[in-house]
Formats: sequence, C-alpha cells, structure tokens
Amino acid sequence: MTDPPTWTTRTRSGRAVQVRKLEPADAALLVDLFDHLGDQSRYQRFNIPLPHVDRNIVWTEAIRMANVPPGKGHAFIALADLDGETAAPVGGMRYLITAPGVAEASIAVRDDCQHDGLGSALLAIMLDHARQRGIQKILATVQANNSAVWQLLRKSGIPLVRRRTGSVVEIELTLGPVLPEAA
Repeated sequence: MTDPPTWTTRTRSGRAVQVRKLEPADAALLVDLFDHLGDQSRYQRFNIPLPHVDRNIVWTEAIRMANVPPGKGHAFIALADLDGETAAPVGGMRYLITAPGVAEASIAVRDDCQHDGLGSALLAIMLDHARQRGIQKILATVQANNSAVWQLLRKSGIPLVRRRTGSVVEIELTLGPVLPEAA
C-alpha cells in the first residue's frame, strides 16, 4: 500500500498542518518537538518525569525514534507554519507492531498547539493508516490523570478496554475493518 506524500488537516482555529512519514534525517525535528513539550507534556508522553534531560540522550532517542525499521511500524511528523517559524514540528505520532495485527502507539503535540483539535486529527490519521495495514488493536500506556487523552479517546468513539495499575492505564483500542473507498 502506497502512502500519500503528505496528509493535510486543519486545526479548529484554521491552522493548516501537513503530516508526513518521519524519515531518518528528521531527528532534529523530533528534538525541536521535544523542546516544545513542557514538563507535564513530557511526563504524559513518556510516563516518567523529564524536567532536565541530557541533550545527548534527547538526540540519541530522537535518532532511534526517527528510524523505525521497515515492517516494524510507522512514524509521522506534523508540520505547520507558526509565528516566526515555517514548517515547525507541531506533533508526532508512531505505532510499532508488537504482534500480528497489534501495535503500540503514541502521540505528542507541542504545548502551544494543544487544545486546538490537532491531537484528534493526528489520531485519526494514524488509526486509519494502521487499519489500512491490517492492525486491529492499538495498545497505549496513558497516565490516569491525562484528561486530554481521555477526552480525545472519548471523542474518537473507538471501543476501548482499560486496565489501571497505579497511576497508569493500559488501553487497548479495537479498530474496525477497512472500509471500501466510495466510488
């Protein structure tokens, strides 16, 4: 299945966002995105406190995340023009295949672009992409107090199962079948 070169979406405020597959050369975009996540967003994305991280670790992880091996999953970067920044990284998402038909997923939206519908748009793109490639279940680990992700999942209408352990919740989303394209 061939991917489009980019997907275009708009936030509730009307900002145009281009989403494309992440490439190995995009590690710098991931570092920039990480730099625009506040302490709370980092904690909610990585499930550990990351207030002061060694830059070498940030770069090493960005390089690793930008290099998803073929057949192991897919990663995407969302870019938008912001005040003073052209094609700034505003979000990222990926899913890694953990078993046939099953993948673990994550999404991050930079702090100054949150609460504008971007997370919902990225989730829809990622889930459609995964579904088109035979993924039937998406797994994620979420902070129990991450109200934004719970609202995002509720709006998506996708059936989910939750298993709470302490402050984290393991979720399992069940994706529906691939729908034929309208003629």
